[in-house]
Amino acid sequence: MVAVFKVAGELIARVAPSRNPSPRSEGAEMPKEECCLYFIDADAGSSLSKIGISKSPQSRLGSIKTSSPYELKLLISVPFESRAQAEWRERVLHFALTDYRRHGEWFSVKAETAVEVHNAISEIIEGQDFDPDDFLGLCQMIAFQCVSHLE
Repeated sequence: MVAVFKVAGELIARVAPSRNPSPRSEGAEMPKEECCLYFIDADAGSSLSKIGISKSPQSRLGSIKTSSPYELKLLISVPFESRAQAEWRERVLHFALTDYRRHGEWFSVKAETAVEVHNAISEIIEGQDFDPDDFLGLCQMIAFQCVSHLE
């Protein structure tokens, strides 16, 4: 666990100064170097969502749909300037939502709730209002508060 915090602190130092990306509409083209963090909602009558990264979230949705028993929809995709930035944010969200992980990149929270967790964490990163040693714990606390309030 200590190694995770050390790695997170090093990554924060590199990624935090970058712009806070804004959501991209579903059909919008993206420059080749960019990568998106996406949130997929499973209309399963319960809370189930997938958080992942892809250069083409719409194509990724299409490939996931073929093997899913649920009707899936892409709720939102957030572009990042590089795949490394998108991967880092994905890892932070996956860690923050660890208690709600069902399997792999699937979580037992609504996609809207996962987006709220992402937005809250983004505000903290943008304002650099955190101690790097406490960052991941803070992310988990944000996730718990969002899920408790919104689910």
